[in-house]
Amino acid sequence: MRGHHTCGQFAFQKMNRLANTTLFNSTCEGSNHTFAQFAFQKMKRLTNTTLFNSTNEALDYSGYAYNNGNRRTQLLRGMVTTNGAGSTNYANYTYDPIGQLTIDLAAELIGSTNRMNEKLHYARDGVNP
Repeated sequence: MRGHHTCGQFAFQKMNRLANTTLFNSTCEGSNHTFAQFAFQKMKRLTNTTLFNSTNEALDYSGYAYNNGNRRTQLLRGMVTTNGAGSTNYANYTYDPIGQLTIDLAAELIGSTNRMNEKLHYARDGVNP
């Protein structure tokens, strides 16, 4: 669409880690924008991201958990709709002894219904670990 564009502003934490992004629609200024915030733990691993609208209302959330080997073990996803309703689901990740992802299993947080389209198992041969 001619004349439509998105502009962004970026803020950084110490160690040059991205802390915040703001995206403006159409005019590159003013009240119609969204922004994302990023949080990190001491080990510099991303712990969560949250997307907000221009009135600071949370629209989307992702949280991350890690094991001692710095492998992501869980992703928690939350979504909010305009009427305030939302859904939350998660994915658990399993690794083999050499750190290769073997299982990605997602489920709804309430009721723990498995999300069958996100039930993934991975196998590797001995030649291509």
